[in-house]
Amino acid sequence: ENNDLGCHVGIQPCCPDSNMVVVENSCDPRAYCPPKCTCTSTIVRCSDQQIKEVPKYIPLDTTELYLDVNDITQVPYEIGLLTNLKKLDLSYNKIVTLPSQIFSNLTQLVTLILSYNNLQCISETSFSNMQNLRMLSLHENNLSSIPYGAFDSLKSLSQIAMGGNPLFCDCKLKWLSDWIKRDYLEPGIASCSGPASMKSKLLLSSPSSYFECLGDPDPIVAQKCDVCLTNPCKNGGKCTTVEFKSFKCECSPGFHGDECDQQIDACFGNPCNNGGKCEVMEHGRFRCQCLKGFEGDRCETNKDDCVTHKCLNNATCVDEIESYSCRCKEGFTGKWCENPIPYCKEGFNYCVNGAVCVAKTAGYSCECAPGYTGKNCSENIDDCKSHACLNGASCVDGLDSYSCMCSPGFSGRFCEIAPLLDLVPLPNSQDTAPACRLHECQNNAVCYQPAGSPDYKCKCPQGFEGKKCEKLTSVSFKDRDSYVRLPRVDFRQETNISITFSTKSHNGILLYAGEQQHVAVELFRGLIKVSFDVGNYPGSTMFSFERVDDGQIHQITMIINQKNFTMIIDKVNNSHTIINEGSKTHLDLHDSLYLGGLPSAINAQAFKKWHIKDSSSFIGCFSKVYINGKQVDLLSSHERFKVIPGCETPSQDPCHNHLCQRGKCKPRRRKPGYRCKCNHGYSGTYCDRVQFGVRRPVQEDGYSRLKTFGL
Repeated sequence: ENNDLGCHVGIQPCCPDSNMVVVENSCDPRAYCPPKCTCTSTIVRCSDQQIKEVPKYIPLDTTELYLDVNDITQVPYEIGLLTNLKKLDLSYNKIVTLPSQIFSNLTQLVTLILSYNNLQCISETSFSNMQNLRMLSLHENNLSSIPYGAFDSLKSLSQIAMGGNPLFCDCKLKWLSDWIKRDYLEPGIASCSGPASMKSKLLLSSPSSYFECLGDPDPIVAQKCDVCLTNPCKNGGKCTTVEFKSFKCECSPGFHGDECDQQIDACFGNPCNNGGKCEVMEHGRFRCQCLKGFEGDRCETNKDDCVTHKCLNNATCVDEIESYSCRCKEGFTGKWCENPIPYCKEGFNYCVNGAVCVAKTAGYSCECAPGYTGKNCSENIDDCKSHACLNGASCVDGLDSYSCMCSPGFSGRFCEIAPLLDLVPLPNSQDTAPACRLHECQNNAVCYQPAGSPDYKCKCPQGFEGKKCEKLTSVSFKDRDSYVRLPRVDFRQETNISITFSTKSHNGILLYAGEQQHVAVELFRGLIKVSFDVGNYPGSTMFSFERVDDGQIHQITMIINQKNFTMIIDKVNNSHTIINEGSKTHLDLHDSLYLGGLPSAINAQAFKKWHIKDSSSFIGCFSKVYINGKQVDLLSSHERFKVIPGCETPSQDPCHNHLCQRGKCKPRRRKPGYRCKCNHGYSGTYCDRVQFGVRRPVQEDGYSRLKTFGL
């Protein structure tokens, strides 16, 4: 009757940290009894243990489970693993709702006790598939309404207890009164608490005609199962009920937060570190109020507490938050490193793998066994450093040895024996069109000669354009450190940069140029963040109101005119502008313009100086880039690092322009293309053949009749 149950009778015990799938598939159901529970045969008792959730890894062959008198707030779907349950007692807990299909796997359950909880909402399918349930107790809960048909699956029910619930007996509960009267399943205890005309009347004895809907629904009753009726989303946000008390807000432009209660401004994403509080100032600026122990513009600096430390014996002081610790030199321990260490004695022998510990005046050394190295002999020597494996074989390190894993077809200790190859001549390929013999198609484009034309054309690979496919106009960024480096842009003149892109990533760098003065445009939590500094410290920050991480094609237009930065998303009229006020009038940059990401060194500096919020490269596609009205040929860029020409095209519907004639087109699940599901009486790949000997409805003389088609 404890966690060791099963271990003494030859049953393989379960690992408590395994997930439920592993437990279900590999463990004997008797091998584990949850903490604070007792397990006797197939009965598990966890009553009155102050547990807050249903225990994990309850034996799978349990037939009776007692979880009464606890602090459980919800029933998990994992309860459905206990398919042998016949009795489940969850009374005297704090359960508020019962989700849909929560008990649908418990088809053997006979008794379900949910009395004395705080149940206020159940789904119409909470009790579905429970055809063997005989007794259901919902006594003393907070139920005001029950969905129509919620008990339809309870074909074997002989008793239901519903007394002590504030039932609101309007027309929506008439069905329940009729259902109870049909078989007298409720003993005449359940009564109504409203509306006023039905107060204190019994469900069992009240005439059906009394259950009426007069006026608007009671908001208190409706809110129990629809939290959105309380309008939790602020500032015009749209509320969507997820399930009962759970909701999600779709915020209006300019607001964010779980309840849309926060405005998108310079403090969006909280740029202050270490718990600092952000305060919005004018012109897109902010300042941070730091917690005790921190300082700096972003509260990034921990104050040095090591100025007056007490560490001894040449120990190193390690600064912490409002405190410090001492990192001792070898041979010393203690809070201030005041105590010498007795190396190689019991408790202080750090040599492993059979090594011999040798104490020294200041420290110790380890004499390693063959095959090991390192200060404590903990490292297996890499015997593959000087291996003799041949023909592309992989070396596998062992202990004081190695082995060779051969490439396909090779064998031998060092993979030195080559395979026997069938020498098959490869066909010689060449352009067959006469006009293509001296073509000038570039970048692996395919030359072809259109029918009736004396000249040739070039079919460009993805990402390339131009008559000869000589221009690279679109690229995909796939890696965290991808980027494109363009020549320097002269920001002393008004500059217009436009990028058309698509992505499903929430964060990533779009554009960057600068050192201390800078312009940085990035994705942050799906919005576009701009950091702009022409030398008037501190820099200015703004965010788009629109999210652009939905995988659709978006366009950002950036107009930089001296110390003004204007951003336009998708050519919409509502532009956003910030001004980096101060004595400096324009960006004076001598650095390259980066798209999609940054080299690691520049990335680290930009992140350290707070120019960017996230150091990730953009993941997605740039389909067009324009600078001052001229489309950028990315082949002329100074550097392209880990980018791929072209953009992935969204997968098309395989049934678009299908050829099915007498049937429906069905996309294939495991391979490209589609298949035709033929109507009755037709067959063939495209359902274009009549099946003989089949009766099929036809129209003749204005009437529909069945006709047999024969040979």
